[in-house]
Amino acid sequence: MTAQTLLRWSGLAAIVAGVLEALFAVLDFLLFPPSQSFIQSSVMSLSQQAATNAWLIEQVINWVAKVFLLWALVGLYSRQAREAGALGFIAFLLSFVGVALVFGTIWGFFILAPGLAKAAPAFLDSPATQFSLLPGLVGIILPFALALVGILLFGLASLRAKVFPRWAAVLLIVAPLLHVVKGFIGLPFVADLVFGAGLVWMGYALWSEKRVLAEQREVAGVS
Repeated sequence: MTAQTLLRWSGLAAIVAGVLEALFAVLDFLLFPPSQSFIQSSVMSLSQQAATNAWLIEQVINWVAKVFLLWALVGLYSRQAREAGALGFIAFLLSFVGVALVFGTIWGFFILAPGLAKAAPAFLDSPATQFSLLPGLVGIILPFALALVGILLFGLASLRAKVFPRWAAVLLIVAPLLHVVKGFIGLPFVADLVFGAGLVWMGYALWSEKRVLAEQREVAGVS
């Protein structure tokens, strides 16, 4: 498989990642409606959620989305590496490391939470457990913060590079900002929809671009 083929398929990976990110957010909202409390994000506690098959299914969707997102980031950055410059490189590193760490956090909860929900639900639901200083910082806050900052910078770098559609880059810039304020303005999954739309748009641009180039090379070879 050639590098050009891998690059083209990373566009398809971006499309899949964008769709799954949006799907996960909508399912999470429908299955586990948000709470009005700042301490608890859902009306159901984490132990109650983790004891259901619905939670397991949506978590599978979530970490599969992150796998495709990591693949997509490599391709999207590679396509615009020269035009994006130093900012693009920094954005790629931050977003890739952040998403990889987020995947680790999600995977850890997927493996451990169902067992803890049965054996020690009070421990799992305790704010002191979830947000204790060092584990909470390293395991939860830092990964998501890195991912959000990285995606924001990736959108800015893409906007400057002018390789992908302008408004697709704008969506990637807006999505992290919406994630930060969504709890205050009552937008539970809009940020994920915006992010998913930006990914799908960029992915389609990369996929269709490489398809056209491949067709042109085939025509040139025949003629």
